[in-house]
Amino acid sequence: MDEALNILNDLVAKDSTNAMAHYEIARTQTYMMVAQANVSMDKIVYSINKAVSCDPKNVIYAYYKALTSFLQSFMSMQQDQQNIKNM
Repeated sequence: MDEALNILNDLVAKDSTNAMAHYEIARTQTYMMVAQANVSMDKIVYSINKAVSCDPKNVIYAYYKALTSFLQSFMSMQQDQQNIKNM
């Protein structure tokens, strides 16, 4: 997965408005986090937010953003954090 992430990061470096690359980075980072790699939710949220801002009419990106927001909220609930309502 690291190689895939490197390729996607290269695509974003060449074109920072490549919404599909940002979306795939978010998905790859999510899989890496589940596999217990050193990936934070902040990185995932940043990537999917970037995809949505580059292509706001794409419902797939909006849906994945909603899933990511739910996952972030759920993780916060499990850690008993106080900022759950903001998420």
